Amino acid sequence: KRYTNYKYIYQRLPGVINKREFKNMRISNQSILILTASAVVGSTYASSDSKTPVAIRVKDGKVDNIEGFDDPFTYSLKGNTAGIDTEVGVNVNLDLTSASLDGITMPYSFWGTVGRKIGGWNLSARSDVDLEDIKSAGFDASSSNEEWDTSIRILASTDGVNNVEMKQGISLFGGDSKILINPKYDLKASKGDVEIGYYASDTGTAIKVEANAEKQKLIVSQQITDTDRIAPSITADGKFSFQWQKSLTSDGDSVTTTISPNDSISLKWQDGPWTANFRTPFNGFEIGELDVSISRKVPFL
Repeated sequence: KRYTNYKYIYQRLPGVINKREFKNMRISNQSILILTASAVVGSTYASSDSKTPVAIRVKDGKVDNIEGFDDPFTYSLKGNTAGIDTEVGVNVNLDLTSASLDGITMPYSFWGTVGRKIGGWNLSARSDVDLEDIKSAGFDASSSNEEWDTSIRILASTDGVNNVEMKQGISLFGGDSKILINPKYDLKASKGDVEIGYYASDTGTAIKVEANAEKQKLIVSQQITDTDRIAPSITADGKFSFQWQKSLTSDGDSVTTTISPNDSISLKWQDGPWTANFRTPFNGFEIGELDVSISRKVPFL
């Protein structure tokens, strides 16, 4: 059924928003709903060939209870209307920890995106609405220009703008190397941070500095073989970690091991739709209990 007005929306959301609340909403709330509704309109005019990725996870090696299912179910529809790309989706979180079916809860939210290319700029906007707290709706607007290697992103809510972020790439040596500058500013907390990176495609070297007023971190990454990359890092207060990534296939399958002295040892194994994470505390020469998380993305619908 095609969505044509707000009446259809609030009639389909019993217990979430009534007619009086809808009419009395602030303009900022309605603006975010308009974006989501616009994405619904465009999406329902187009057939969907998307499949829903669902992660089923076994946590801490425990498979004797239903708590293993802790990732949300997500479904989305994509479309194009008048040259504007649209997508709308719904996230449903299943809380099945109760022994009784009466205790099952299904908190859910929906989101919508619209995007269009104007000149050399790719413009997009997204809104997320939690139907249990509609006043906490979020808004994400971004624009990027591939030719200029520039992007700008603004995160906002019904209370105003929260975060502003910019990325600027500068090509060097005929494009074989690049400097990337990525400043960010949190308006709510009045705090800023910046990432400055150097990447050399011909040598496989990458250097990145992450810094703000409280902490600074240096990461050096080097491709040592066609399938192996190492990345040691150190913070301003002396914390060191070492990461080794082993590529298994050209499709992105890999095994990544990270050792952080006096903190932890972790291993991530990515194999197609399967992801396995292993982590254990590591203090001196002592290793703690092993936590295991295994998930698989299951396409359906």
